[in-house]
Amino acid sequence: MATEAVIAPFYAPIGDKYGRRPVVLVLIAFWGVFAMGFGLSGSVITAVVMRGCCESLYTAPCPRTDSQWDCLLG
Repeated sequence: MATEAVIAPFYAPIGDKYGRRPVVLVLIAFWGVFAMGFGLSGSVITAVVMRGCCESLYTAPCPRTDSQWDCLLG
């Protein structure tokens, strides 16, 4: 949650400039890469760093709605 609080303010300007959908799709792709890195990590430090990267990408530039997919599906 701490990484989300630090990184979230940077998503809004990027989302405003390029649109929410492309930004969310790129974040999902990076999240998958970092999740694989977390799964394949060989040390505790690497696991903590990869988990922190995953958490920082979890917050998407999408307003809170009833459905988590509203910003992707329109």
